[in-house]
Amino acid sequence: EKINYTWRVIMKYLKICSDILLWGGRMFIIVLLGLIILLNFIAVPTNSWFSIFRTEIVGVSNILIIIAPFLLIIGQAIKKIYIELTKINNKLN
Repeated sequence: EKINYTWRVIMKYLKICSDILLWGGRMFIIVLLGLIILLNFIAVPTNSWFSIFRTEIVGVSNILIIIAPFLLIIGQAIKKIYIELTKINNKLN
C-alpha cells in the first residue's frame, strides 16, 4: 500500500515536471522568435529606445538560444520516463 502511494506521488511529480519544462521551453522559443523578428526585421531610427537597449535584447536572445532547447530536451526525456513507468505500472497491476 505504501509503495503504491509512493509510486503515484513519483509519477505525479514526473508528469508535473515534464509539463512545466515543456511549456517553459515552448514559451522561451516563442519569445526568442519575437526577439529575432524585433532585432532583424523591424527598421528603427538610430536614436530610439530600441537602439539603446539593443545590446540587452541581443543578450537575452542569446541566453534563450542556450536555455530553450535544453528545457525542451529535458522535458521530453522526463516525459518518456513517465510513459515507460506508466507502461510498467500497467503491467504490474
